[in-house]
Amino acid sequence: MTLNLPYNFVPLTPFVLRPDWHAHVSHDHPFQDGWSGEIRIRLTAHTPLSVGGAQTPGSDREPGKVHLARTPDGRPAVPASSLKGMLRHVLEIAAFGHFREVEDQRLGVRDLTKADNFYMKEMVKAPVQAGWLRYREGSWYIRPVNFVRLHQEELIRAFGVDEQKWKKAGTVQKRYGLIGTLPEIHFDVGPVRNNDQADAIDLGRGPRHGHVVVTGQPGPDYTRKNAKKREFIFYDAGKPRDEIPVSPEVMSDFQFIHQESPEWNDFWKPQLHSVSPGVPVFWHAEGDQSSVRSLGLAMMYRLAYRNTLHDAIRHTRAGKNAASAHLDDDAPDLAELLFGRIDAEGPNGSLRGRVMPGLAECEEDVATHWEGPMVLNGPKPTFYPAYLRQQETKKDYITLMDDRAELSGWKRYPVRSSHHVPRPPDKSGPKVQVKLETVPSDTTFSTQIRFHNLRDVELGALVWALDFGGRGDLRHSLGTGKPFGFGQVSVGVTDARLEPNDPAREIDDDALVNLEACRHAFVQYMNDAWAQATDGAEERWEDSEPLRQLLAMADPSRAADAPLDKLGNPKFFMDARKDGEYLKPHLKEKDGWHSLRTQLGDSAAPEAPGFGQALEETRRQHQQAQEKQEREQKRQAMSPEETQVDDLRQALEACEAEPGKSRWNNLNKAIRELPDEAAGWDELIPQLADLLDRAENLADGHDQKKIVKAVRQARTRLSIAGD
Repeated sequence: MTLNLPYNFVPLTPFVLRPDWHAHVSHDHPFQDGWSGEIRIRLTAHTPLSVGGAQTPGSDREPGKVHLARTPDGRPAVPASSLKGMLRHVLEIAAFGHFREVEDQRLGVRDLTKADNFYMKEMVKAPVQAGWLRYREGSWYIRPVNFVRLHQEELIRAFGVDEQKWKKAGTVQKRYGLIGTLPEIHFDVGPVRNNDQADAIDLGRGPRHGHVVVTGQPGPDYTRKNAKKREFIFYDAGKPRDEIPVSPEVMSDFQFIHQESPEWNDFWKPQLHSVSPGVPVFWHAEGDQSSVRSLGLAMMYRLAYRNTLHDAIRHTRAGKNAASAHLDDDAPDLAELLFGRIDAEGPNGSLRGRVMPGLAECEEDVATHWEGPMVLNGPKPTFYPAYLRQQETKKDYITLMDDRAELSGWKRYPVRSSHHVPRPPDKSGPKVQVKLETVPSDTTFSTQIRFHNLRDVELGALVWALDFGGRGDLRHSLGTGKPFGFGQVSVGVTDARLEPNDPAREIDDDALVNLEACRHAFVQYMNDAWAQATDGAEERWEDSEPLRQLLAMADPSRAADAPLDKLGNPKFFMDARKDGEYLKPHLKEKDGWHSLRTQLGDSAAPEAPGFGQALEETRRQHQQAQEKQEREQKRQAMSPEETQVDDLRQALEACEAEPGKSRWNNLNKAIRELPDEAAGWDELIPQLADLLDRAENLADGHDQKKIVKAVRQARTRLSIAGD
């Protein structure tokens, strides 16, 4: 089943494009084909826009507020950093950049949705054990113990706790506050139940001695149906067992999984050296029982995945230990060359950016509006039905337990047909809700983007990223509230000032023509790079699967409008896992993409195209556009018969320029639609005769027998003699 979410992913490839001139990039040493100057742009909001400035946190009574960024004199504005991030993300994807701004985390999982899922299988394939976790002289140890279950009703009676207070005390901290931390108790072990577990009996009088361990109460209190009903007693069944060391790797996973756990950070960790006999944990042993495989603070604890996020990135290439161009190569990609990077590990790895957007100021006085309240949080990367590539033919989910798990790719928010704020989930309080200050649709902002010493291809990459290669109808996503359709914007160039590093260079008098020529150079460079990476299997870069998905997600005509009313409800995502739903690509993937992806090279070294050729192509396209405009103006004054002849002329000229199946079909159609008799066509017959002669000669040379037949039939109908 398909999971419908407001976000999707552009797929990763093992291919990373690292321009071969990266070692020569500098602010001080000009490229011969370099440019400096500025581009004036206008940003138009097509849905309400909220680019955050000051923020007011939520309280128990009032939702939080995100105020608009503003200029010093109070006008709404878009910060330069927001523009830079928006353009950089587009270029990272479009130019096959590094996917490495990902911390190498080993995530944890606790999935109780199905008894036979990967988590439950992992937890029950070996019995869970109990123990006391201790830290001594820089190392961690577990002393194994036995455990028995303790019904909460019996616990309350044994310690004389007020039942209502106990029910309200849902956290570990509050429950130990009622009974004391790890209180000692005498008991005996009752009969073993069907689930191979036993309850403690004869509390306060039995022959055994142990410590009561509580693990908190998720959900309703113990008196409710399907609620957690039992706690634990940890004890030694005989002579105390020896400690087992916990490896740094296992402990690192434990601490990462519990980095936001109040139970660990606020309760157990501060008393690590004082609590006796130790911190109560549950754990699983490796096969030989001599080492700890995993541990947690609850019996069904969050389990660390076998693979880290970096492992999943490496799987894009060949395997867990395979070299990855995304992670293991320091050569900068195109986005890093333009916008800079900070490398904390290498002394020479940082790059100063050569593209500097300015603060975009609102062009008119507008009244702002508060939208919401809304809940912005959504599923985290642990939500594997979306964040990991799933296989339609595979019965079970792929998770980070699988050695071929791959990340879904670059996260994007497909544009929506309109913005919509659903009602916040019933259980969400004001503290997690937020209101957004927005400017309305059709609000415009203007600014300039300054650049220094950019090569033709680099300047062209920047221009392409502004409007997705001249596609003015496509949209960027900017600011806060993107899941709900806020912040859909377009960017247009209004003016430019360009200074070539080489004054003797042949350029056009019109700066916008030069920008367009640079964009052509960038597209040609990317075509060459993609052809190299695919070993000639594909030639057009914009036909690659990552570009198809990127452009489709920016296209309002392909808006998917995923439902939003259940997004803030955790049950929605639990039910999705239970039902086997997963996120499919925004646009149906091309046939053969998966096999092509596995065969891609991890680099390419195309030469930067010459500017002269790109300028010539730009001028040719401008000439064609002008001729087309003139033709359209002439067509408006044409009779129906003249329009039909013009259709034939255009179809013929298209075949003469670049023959192809669809163009031959168009020509065949134009010929067959000619009239059955010559009445009323007298003045057009000479033109038709010439066009039909050209069509027959062209078709004959390309063995297009259908076209030749159609020409001869048209001549017969119109009584036109051939050559």
